[in-house]
Amino acid sequence: MTGRRVLSVLALGLGMTAALLWVLTRMPVEVQADSTTLYVSGKGGSDGGILDPNNCTNVYKPCKTIQHAVDEATRGGRIFVTGGTYSDVHEREGVTQVVYLHRSVTIRGGYDFDFSEWDPARHATILNAEEQGRVVYITEGVTPTLEALSLTDGKVTASGGGLYAASSSPRIDGCRIYSNTAGWYGGGVFLNETAGAVLRDSAIHDNRADAAGGGVSISYGTDVTLTDNDVHENHAHSGDGGGVQIRHVPSATLTDNSVSSNTAGGYGGGVYIYDSDHMVLEDNVICANACGWSGGGLSTGSIVTLIGNEIYSNTADGAGGGVDLRGNDHATLVDNEIYSNTASSGGGVNTFNSPGIALVDNAIHHNTATTSSGGGIRATFTRLTVTRDAILNNTSTDGGGGLFAYGSAVGLVNSIVAGNQITGTGAGIWAADTRVTLLHTTLACNEGGDGSGIWLKWSSVVSSMNTILVGHTLGITAAEGTTVTTEATLWGSGAWANGTDWTGEGAVATGTVNVWGDPLFVDPASGDYHIGPGAAAGAGVDAGVTEDIDGDSRPAPTGTNPDIGADEVAQCRVALPLVLRDL
Repeated sequence: MTGRRVLSVLALGLGMTAALLWVLTRMPVEVQADSTTLYVSGKGGSDGGILDPNNCTNVYKPCKTIQHAVDEATRGGRIFVTGGTYSDVHEREGVTQVVYLHRSVTIRGGYDFDFSEWDPARHATILNAEEQGRVVYITEGVTPTLEALSLTDGKVTASGGGLYAASSSPRIDGCRIYSNTAGWYGGGVFLNETAGAVLRDSAIHDNRADAAGGGVSISYGTDVTLTDNDVHENHAHSGDGGGVQIRHVPSATLTDNSVSSNTAGGYGGGVYIYDSDHMVLEDNVICANACGWSGGGLSTGSIVTLIGNEIYSNTADGAGGGVDLRGNDHATLVDNEIYSNTASSGGGVNTFNSPGIALVDNAIHHNTATTSSGGGIRATFTRLTVTRDAILNNTSTDGGGGLFAYGSAVGLVNSIVAGNQITGTGAGIWAADTRVTLLHTTLACNEGGDGSGIWLKWSSVVSSMNTILVGHTLGITAAEGTTVTTEATLWGSGAWANGTDWTGEGAVATGTVNVWGDPLFVDPASGDYHIGPGAAAGAGVDAGVTEDIDGDSRPAPTGTNPDIGADEVAQCRVALPLVLRDL
């Protein structure tokens, strides 16, 4: 080969090499994502073969099934899933499901086809078991997170049709769990012996459990939190807790949830809590639920605290249309609105065999007991305190339009019982074998039946101080064997006069301060029973109560006599000496 030919060949080789390098630099490069992030696409993905499985870490080569990604993942990994339907039901370790979750990973749905956009509303990721098993099964000892997934059409003869978790710590966030069925507990979700489980911002609806916990059932766990969920139209066929059932959980919190239109064949159409002390339910809406026994909205025998909940339009065939409390050592209801509920008895609240029930700052109104007693509240064998509560416009066919009490001890402080209706006896308060204490209580215009503001029988004892008792056909009806002691009572006059202030064969002692006058209610037609500077103002005696129904100081000003009734009017009493003296 001549020198010229050698140079030509070398030049040609160098040119081809340069051209190849130029092409290579302009070819698309496979982007390798963080190895802790795995990708799944049901339409464009592949799990690979047995000898060459896809490790799912390449965003351009996603896996096809969520299960394969879970198996490939390491602890703490993330699995991103495109929108679409995933129905690869399979059996593992004796259970059948779409996803057998044995890793502490995050599975996040809602991505578009190339993972460039996350929008769960546009790219719904649906896990559908097609009634062949559960949707998700979470094993022991893991801490997984499920985000933006829809779990549907799970069906099992055991518990947890949509999701089952045992002895783990799952977090379910922004998911939709619907149309699942369980033969036992938890049609939608069953959490068993979980620690720190969180169910947040999820919709759980149209699930069914043949036993209990139509939407969610939680058993034997600790520190469980349900927040911002919408639990609706679930059904517990023969058992308790149409929406949510919680049992044997020593600490749980339900906050800002909506629990509506659920049904249960047993107790607790909306929520049922059993043997689960120190629970807190705060700022929830519990409405339009129904049950075959007691507690249309909620039923519990545990030590619970209810704060700021709105509980309305629930129905129970038995007792407690809104709330049913039975066998509670302690239960505290603070600042709840309980209204428009219906039950055979205890339209708003039913308490039974409970030694420590406290109602504080609640509005209990427009509830109905359809066939029995206690339109607003029914207390049987209960120690009940009612502080700064308004019990208004409730209806009962039998005893106690506002409050029914049997075999109980009931104390009302700074509370209002007004506008309640009855077709039997005791339009305001009905008490038998009960001790009733009234301090700064307003009873006004309770009507129907015998028209009694207070009706007593069977050895009941009433002690009243600074009470407004006006606008009734009969102020107090005291049957033989009952005892009434009052001090500083405003009996009303004119339009607010009672037909008869007290009657019956019981012993009635009215004390030294009795006032007949107009309380000057601000707007009773609208339920406003604050008083003006009328007959009740400054006419009371010191009962040791330092605040009124609004939390305002009592007496006002300091050093004067307190007002009669639940409200305290702040005024210059030096200028009105005749109005304010004891009569």
